[in-house]
Amino acid sequence: MIGHSDHRTLRSKRAPRIGWLARDVTIANRVSKVLSGAVLLLCCGCSLLDTFLGHACVDLPLDDTLQTGIRGTVTIGPTCPVEQPGEVCVEPYEADLRIECADGSDILTVRSDADGEFEVRLPPGEYHIVPLQPDPASPFPVASPVDVVVPAEGSTEVHIDYDTGIR
Repeated sequence: MIGHSDHRTLRSKRAPRIGWLARDVTIANRVSKVLSGAVLLLCCGCSLLDTFLGHACVDLPLDDTLQTGIRGTVTIGPTCPVEQPGEVCVEPYEADLRIECADGSDILTVRSDADGEFEVRLPPGEYHIVPLQPDPASPFPVASPVDVVVPAEGSTEVHIDYDTGIR
């Protein structure tokens, strides 16, 4: 008979395709679950990992009993439109400095004093100092971020130089 199909033929042709598709869907589901678990662990499981890897940078104790940290000076310059021989065109500068973990998470903000000096006690480790602009709408004064390593003993000295843009 023309156009007649045998049910056994259809089933035998479809069965491998359905099995193949079901197998691929099962594999995709397993991969999806593993990836979802990994993303969940990375995003939310940091405190769980801290047990095995040590404290997260932001969880570090910050107190006056620490004997290690960062200290430094902040200056701004040039402060003269045309620098003359023997003239100093750099001055101490009061500025806000954001201290971050090496991964970029904020720890605290410290302000240099009228003499441009600052000190912050931190546990040994890697940090990033981001000099903040006093007026975010203005391009100047501006200073470059500094990477700092606090040693197991003592403090690390840094110098932050703000550029006024005067040339």
